[in-house]
Amino acid sequence: ILYIALIATLAFPAVIRSQAKTAATVPTVLERFQSLAASLVLKTLSGKTTGAMDKKNVFMPEKNTSFKRELDLSLQAALKSETGFQLFEPAGVDSLATLEIDLRAAALTYQRLPRLFGNGDAVRKFEMTLFIKVLSAEKEVRVASEVSETLTDTVSSGDVSLLEDRRFTETQAVLPLQFFDNAFVPAVIAAAAGVIIYLFFAVRSR
Repeated sequence: ILYIALIATLAFPAVIRSQAKTAATVPTVLERFQSLAASLVLKTLSGKTTGAMDKKNVFMPEKNTSFKRELDLSLQAALKSETGFQLFEPAGVDSLATLEIDLRAAALTYQRLPRLFGNGDAVRKFEMTLFIKVLSAEKEVRVASEVSETLTDTVSSGDVSLLEDRRFTETQAVLPLQFFDNAFVPAVIAAAAGVIIYLFFAVRSR
């Protein structure tokens, strides 16, 4: 009986943890923000610039290594593959329209979901605000719009830190603790230990 109780106490949480998603199967925080930025720009361009701007535009990505530069580089590829827009850096292309994108806000927050054993899951919430501006070749404003969007998904709380990018503060956030983490699980372990000790002495006294 003592052996079975000990094995059950140690093995059950391990079984639950083995069912958690692995970091390799879900997008990183940076990838989620990149897709969010692309979605905002694509919606704005398709909704407000139909027939108002050419497919070839001047666009200056952020030069220094930064969160904004990662967004800019992924945006170039996304626009070309999704809509056929081609973005050129300004080098002898003054005759083209200009696309300007200003990152106003990018926020990541976590919400830990209730659990009894194992790491459990966490909800990631991504919020982004961009200011998108389109100038014609004659430098007339065709689009000037501030747009926002929110995206959520669910990952294993044990993978949260693995999916963040330590280079950028925008991709990091604090995963809050829950009551279960501070009280319930230690209480269960203490109770299990008490049962084991009781059974040990009960068997010896017979």
